Amino acid sequence: MKRILSLIAIASLVVFLSVIVNHYKNYSISNSERDILSFLQNWYEENEGVQEAPFILELITVDNSDMLIATFLHKEEQIGIMLLKKGLNQKLKLVKILDEQSFYSELLETNKGKYVLFAGENQKLAIKTIYTDIVDESGPKSIDIPPQRYFTQIKKAENLLKSSASPIFHYRTLRDALDAEAADYRDMEIMFVDEDNQTFMLHSLIDSNLNTVLGSFELSEEGYTLHTIEDSDTYSMVGDKAFCFEEKKIKNADKEITFLHGLIPDKDKVKRVVLVIEIEDEMIYQTASEVKNQQFLLHVQIPERLIDGEKTKKKFLLYDEKGKYLGTEMKL
Repeated sequence: MKRILSLIAIASLVVFLSVIVNHYKNYSISNSERDILSFLQNWYEENEGVQEAPFILELITVDNSDMLIATFLHKEEQIGIMLLKKGLNQKLKLVKILDEQSFYSELLETNKGKYVLFAGENQKLAIKTIYTDIVDESGPKSIDIPPQRYFTQIKKAENLLKSSASPIFHYRTLRDALDAEAADYRDMEIMFVDEDNQTFMLHSLIDSNLNTVLGSFELSEEGYTLHTIEDSDTYSMVGDKAFCFEEKKIKNADKEITFLHGLIPDKDKVKRVVLVIEIEDEMIYQTASEVKNQQFLLHVQIPERLIDGEKTKKKFLLYDEKGKYLGTEMKL
């Protein structure tokens, strides 16, 4: 009996020592910026085959728990995340490295409960709000982004889940939204913005070709998001050109909107256009647009009941920058 108890005791000691040795082997990273950085450099060399020179941004212990977060820069200015856990020996082991995105959201299990980590880049200080892929019963959680190049936020995460949806970014300006979400139009100038209808027009002039793009956006307290961008229209500006216009339609978040986009290439002094629409010499609608780069954009909203079966007459009244009347262009 004593022999059996001795064998059991020896076996238990061996198991205990194995657990201790394994624990010390797994939790081998010293809790210092220098050692964490050294581990990170070795990890890139062993796993990626490259000699990275990452730079540690922050070391954050999550609410005095056993979880430590290291944010770092790699490939010059891209943000990465290291998730580390603290062991009984007060050293760390690697849980995960994230380094392929500009925004990260992670649910963290710690000995103090569940937390959520949000971290990312805001290189051009353009992002104002992010609706994340972390959700509760009321929907996605949003976070406000400070005007700084990199950000980290940690919050309690009881009853939160990670969804498969992509995060939605809201930007500080319409230009910021276009540069981030519509890269093909970064070189185009914002020509007209209709805040009431939340629409815009872009333009560029390259090799005597005028390119225009009509689009819509949504603006809220959270910032700007793009809604619709139509295909580009191209007009040749070679040769003599006269007053002309065409109808364009665009959908915003609520409805379809009609515009008249026009060119006044032969009248440099015109700075304002007033559209008057008449039926049998009676005015039924009037709207105006400033002229930019010899173009105008008029929002037209006429109830169908007023023009159903009727012939309308469009008068474009032209004015200079001081409001002096310059003439009228008339179209049936």
